[in-house]
Amino acid sequence: MVRYKVFVIYPEDVCRGESKPDICIDESTFKCGSCNWYAGRVFVLARSRDEAIELVKRGLAGLCAECFLDLLIDLNVDIETKEEIY
Repeated sequence: MVRYKVFVIYPEDVCRGESKPDICIDESTFKCGSCNWYAGRVFVLARSRDEAIELVKRGLAGLCAECFLDLLIDLNVDIETKEEIY
């Protein structure tokens, strides 16, 4: 079984360490990969933070909160926690 985590990626995460301006994304162009709305942050399912950032850079991942929750519902995801939430 492959385990994925949810990572929150911000525009500055995508530009960190990059010298190519075409890879850098600012808040005015940071969009959800599904609904195409502008997003101050996107959510990614990945095995590591580095993988999540790379997927966003390549345009293969990154959803706004609403689209990400729709994805979790569509996938019928069960969430396990180490302790009671409430």
